[in-house]
Amino acid sequence: MMRRYHGSLVLVAICGLAGCGGARGALAASHAAAMRDSVLRALGTYQRLAASAKWDSVAALYATSPGANWIEDGMRTDGETVRKTLRSLGAMRVATTYSGVEVSPLAPGLASLTTYFETRFVGTPVHFTGAISMLWSHEPEGWRIRSGHSSGPGGERRTSQ
Repeated sequence: MMRRYHGSLVLVAICGLAGCGGARGALAASHAAAMRDSVLRALGTYQRLAASAKWDSVAALYATSPGANWIEDGMRTDGETVRKTLRSLGAMRVATTYSGVEVSPLAPGLASLTTYFETRFVGTPVHFTGAISMLWSHEPEGWRIRSGHSSGPGGERRTSQ
């Protein structure tokens, strides 16, 4: 009996801190709209930096916190490896277009983003499409990608002819 009571207290405490079930934890419409706009601007910044081959700046858009990761076609990569891989692209410009972008504010400073994408490595035949989901967290430096997942049709990279 005491164990069940203790478990209930823990659940009540967690919900009280996280704002479970109720308007008290809900974001104001203006706050949610501002979050959507700022996450969309952060995605636009990512897009412009990649197209300009500013890989150190792109890498800085990924959170450095422990547990940051990216999953691509079923393979998990830690955040440090993601940043290192981006920095290794050198002068390679990458042009990406997004469609059907949806930003969902989850809590103050935390939002999910889903979108379809089409990416070209400029000057090469490499071209691929797919979908991305990302978790963005607002840190002192601004919005950062905390985790994400990308996948393509059939999980394969395609090249254009």
